[in-house]
Amino acid sequence: MARIASCCLVVYWLAIFTGTHLPGSSLPGITVSDKVLHALAFTGLSFLLAWALPTMKNGLTHVAWAAAIAATYSCIDELTQMFVPSRSCDIFDIAADCVGIAVGLSSYLILRQLLQQVAWGRKLLGSLSR
Repeated sequence: MARIASCCLVVYWLAIFTGTHLPGSSLPGITVSDKVLHALAFTGLSFLLAWALPTMKNGLTHVAWAAAIAATYSCIDELTQMFVPSRSCDIFDIAADCVGIAVGLSSYLILRQLLQQVAWGRKLLGSLSR
């Protein structure tokens, strides 16, 4: 299961990187705010990071690492967009990414807590955790 989490993370992360580094002129017209898209993208990224990172003894260290990695990537992603035609670095995109990180990690923690309430959920978590 750890391999599944890691594979999902790699594929998703590559998709985000590709999507954010395409020239702006080649993107289809989207009527949704780009801030919403940023938040959604980083919701998924942070959830998958928390799932793929090994669970530590104290239980939440991997979640803190997931938050730090996702926030760092958000900044790097925005900075590298300065070199892509029709793209720019925007601090509000980073803010939207951070909102997505908070939503993704909160969702991960809530789902984990709900699964721990039932026997099959504990068994599933045991098989998914490293």
